Amino acid sequence: MSDPTDKPRGLAARSRVRTRAHPVETARPAGEQLPLWSEAMRGVPNELVRSSLFSAHDKREPRRTFRGEDLIVIGDGRIHYRGEELRQDDETVWLHVLHLARLQPLGESVEFTPHAFLKAIGWGTSAKEYARLREHLSRMQATALSIYSSRLGKGCSVSLIRKFEYADETGQKLVRWRVYIEPEMRILFGGLYYTQLEWEQRMRLGTLACWLHGLYSSHTQPFPMKVETLKDGCGSAARDLKNFRYRLRRSLDELCAVGFLSQWHIDRTDLVHVVRTDPPEETRALLTAQAEAEDGDAVDETATAAGIPEAGNGNSKPE
Repeated sequence: MSDPTDKPRGLAARSRVRTRAHPVETARPAGEQLPLWSEAMRGVPNELVRSSLFSAHDKREPRRTFRGEDLIVIGDGRIHYRGEELRQDDETVWLHVLHLARLQPLGESVEFTPHAFLKAIGWGTSAKEYARLREHLSRMQATALSIYSSRLGKGCSVSLIRKFEYADETGQKLVRWRVYIEPEMRILFGGLYYTQLEWEQRMRLGTLACWLHGLYSSHTQPFPMKVETLKDGCGSAARDLKNFRYRLRRSLDELCAVGFLSQWHIDRTDLVHVVRTDPPEETRALLTAQAEAEDGDAVDETATAAGIPEAGNGNSKPE
């Protein structure tokens, strides 16, 4: 992947953002938990849904291997990744693991029957799907993820899954599988700096629409972003903007169909404008708290990163 100094981190580096220094959350002991969002939601750190970590690649395309590379991040932050390419189905599995993990101290095992887990994420329950679930968990165990952002004040390096167990020492399959999440994962959530996703909406969306759902869920009302910014941010392998734009339009229609967006349009400068419907009360409260934690006169990192023209500067011609 190209050097992010030419793209979004990239995009953020060119923005001349002025932000207040946020308190640095120190490493927490293993007894602490993730935030307790409701059953209808799923939680994920902001930087991850604003990046190409979980790409929107088509499942028919072969997965690539990252050997320690900077990923695309829209807005503030930098993600350095080593491991096999992750996609939206990996994120679906990880989101549900985190959802179960939120009920107990991090570092302790998260136990579940694979049958119940597969039902919860909308997959089948055949032997093939059991093997598929093991493959996704194994892929995320073999990851090394370093995240840097201004609100962290330092880098945080983790694996998405520390380990998982599905058989005993004799090879006998376990009735209840066990997954372990790094205690340091709590730092990435940072109290306020995470996104709540409406699970039922996500379950009804296609690959690119899922990625957009995560990105736009991290803002009360998302700022306009260039089509090219969205293409880069989702890790699209589309040959050109025309092909991606067609897929993007269909995905934005999906977001309207599930009630997440009320409207969208792409203007003459190729900026994508979207309007969110009112989020659930708990999500609205979280987004409000995040906004209040920011300096009132700071430039919004994501908006600037997206290539939004300054006032009076939006006169470029459409392609």
